[in-house]
Amino acid sequence: MSSRLAAVGAVLLASALATAQSDWTLCGGAGAVHVVGATTNRLAGPRASKSLPAGDVAVHFGVDAAGKPSSLRFVVPDGASVQLAIEPAAQADWRDIAADAEAWEEHRASSMLRVLRGSDGGPYRVEGECVVGDDTKLLGLLARWRGRDQHYRFVLDRSAGEVRFERRLGSELVLARAKFAPPAAGVTVRLAFQVQGFRLLGCIDDAPVLACFDGALTAGAFGTCHSGTAPNWRVRVGAAAASRGSAAAIQDGAHVVLHAATDVVPGHWHVLRLALDRPHALLPTANGVEPWLLQRPAAPEILIADWRGRLGRDGIGELGPDGRLRCELELPALPALRHQVALLSALMVGPHGEEVVGRTPGLAVRF
Repeated sequence: MSSRLAAVGAVLLASALATAQSDWTLCGGAGAVHVVGATTNRLAGPRASKSLPAGDVAVHFGVDAAGKPSSLRFVVPDGASVQLAIEPAAQADWRDIAADAEAWEEHRASSMLRVLRGSDGGPYRVEGECVVGDDTKLLGLLARWRGRDQHYRFVLDRSAGEVRFERRLGSELVLARAKFAPPAAGVTVRLAFQVQGFRLLGCIDDAPVLACFDGALTAGAFGTCHSGTAPNWRVRVGAAAASRGSAAAIQDGAHVVLHAATDVVPGHWHVLRLALDRPHALLPTANGVEPWLLQRPAAPEILIADWRGRLGRDGIGELGPDGRLRCELELPALPALRHQVALLSALMVGPHGEEVVGRTPGLAVRF
């Protein structure tokens, strides 16, 4: 009897976990956003909303005209609402490379290499998308190709279950490697290989999976490589994408958690702020003052963090080495603001508090 009750309890628990949902909203750039958790979902910018499973999630932003917003990772409670925001930007400028273009040339080595002649250039980001075949052992992208013995490779090795940066410079050298779960046959994967100065960055489905520094090769063509049945690659190339900020607010009742990634250097401070959804003062101005009060206009600010922590935990703090921050906010019970919406953001303040040098994108929270 006890085992039967335990089985019923396990089924009910599994059912509850399967139905745990959260409401997501995206506001920002034109790039797509991948939300990876219990399932993998895609939000198409610049604005989107969707109901997604709760739990541990990772958010990976696609490239847009302003760069690549940094990925975020956090926990979403059941029934919570999630706001994602990045600064608005247009779509990135890509150049699609036809699979049958005459400039492609093939080279046979330990794997099949295809290189686009004449694609020599400076910093760039090449992306390749294909469907994984049953006998696919390796997929990869080439960069800074000067010849069969002078180039970089970013490879997804299904046989070894890892991703690698390889450098051919006379001999072969593995620059960096990391474990990676091999995708199943029939799954579409998109690899991105960015070379910018000494920086090498590899992404899979917009998730950064490998990065390192190497300055042995500074320029060269790009291409693809594979081992097994030749995949139907769809290749495009664009400018190297600079890393830029992103933000997410998870609201569960009166409790709000802000996660943000910034491009501000370490040593700066963040200050949490709630403001009205407007860039100007409440009253009209003339010559820089509110004419009826004869004073400078007040900012549309509702509440701002202080050192006593009345607005929430870690409302003021120093940015970490990676430029990221996490703040918790307890919305005060203000009857006049019930059901009203305010914008939550973090001001970036100079190391000595001398000036505001930036802010995270505004995120809507409801009282």
